[in-house]
Amino acid sequence: MPMQNNIGANDGVDIDSSLEIVSFEPGEVAAESDAEKSDAQLVGEGLIVMDTDAEMTVSPDSVYDPSKREEEKEAAEGGEPSEDDEKEKEEKVKEDVKAGKPDVDKDKGSVVDDKDKKSKDKKLPASAPDKIQLRINKITKEKFEALREKEQLAKERDELKSQLQILENSRKKADLENSKPILNNFETDAEYHEALGRWAAKMELHDNETLKEEKVKKAKETKTTEDAKIETSESVEDPRANVIKLGQELHEDFIEVAGSVPISNITGDIIITSEHAAEIFYHLGQNPELAKTIDKLSDPIQIAKHIFRIEAKYEVPEVTIHTPDQDSEFLESSNQSIIKKPLKTLEPVKPLSGGRKSGTDLEKADLADYNATRGYTRDGMKIRQ
Repeated sequence: MPMQNNIGANDGVDIDSSLEIVSFEPGEVAAESDAEKSDAQLVGEGLIVMDTDAEMTVSPDSVYDPSKREEEKEAAEGGEPSEDDEKEKEEKVKEDVKAGKPDVDKDKGSVVDDKDKKSKDKKLPASAPDKIQLRINKITKEKFEALREKEQLAKERDELKSQLQILENSRKKADLENSKPILNNFETDAEYHEALGRWAAKMELHDNETLKEEKVKKAKETKTTEDAKIETSESVEDPRANVIKLGQELHEDFIEVAGSVPISNITGDIIITSEHAAEIFYHLGQNPELAKTIDKLSDPIQIAKHIFRIEAKYEVPEVTIHTPDQDSEFLESSNQSIIKKPLKTLEPVKPLSGGRKSGTDLEKADLADYNATRGYTRDGMKIRQ
């Protein structure tokens, strides 16, 4: 016969004092161990301490279910769901989709909004600076980092050389000072003074060399400081920015076309030096196979040859075209520059006159007369006039 539990005197129930309790049936089956106890039993016994902010509803008449506890234990240990559970989830998702409910993430079990899903799938475009600017900035950064590293190594090398030189000079000077001649080591004063003179000459030469090296070192340090000041004060315009600006003016799709070009540091440096750098970048973007061929080259001379061939296509010979007005002005200025000189009148040609007649008949003349007619004396001597 079932009886009510915990009935007091003030519960409003009349109980016969002669009534005898035969049996007691509790609302929950007693568990043999703590592992087999229900949540209600554990909370009641104080084995589970609940947070004050959390709320927990425990049925006082709940009965311990071993199979349910095993399922809860497997879920807590991260066991894999069964095929029936997966099918139930898929059917639930399909029903939610038909009903127009938001998507459910299967892996995380969280609701994913359509806008969030679209924004997750959508790839955002590269922000400014654009692709080619990022590429150029990377090349420039690597170039200047290598240059700074090289300068730093050179500076450290010079400092080490300077320190070694100072140590070497100190050692040499110490050796020279220790090698100063001593009077007792020589037999005569003349030998001592001769050795002392040679030693003094060596010391003077060493001091002069040391002083010269210090002057050269100071001059180098001063020059380096001045060069650094000049480099800092001068603002050099980046030619790469000009190339991008000019390329965008020439072609609207310059960034899209030239941004996909594979360019090495050497190739980029060679192209930047050209007057048609923007056109060359655009040409390589239109011909990706040629760009790949150039990018595979490691010899700067071969790379330069390819770049010069492309550059030659954009070299236009300068042709000067004159209008008729310009031609007439040019001819007029040319005519004015010519100095007109009057022609000289030639004198009339005079007929040749015969020679003077000789009064001597050569056929009848002797040798002395013949010589006289030819300007010789009778003795055959030349007559001086």
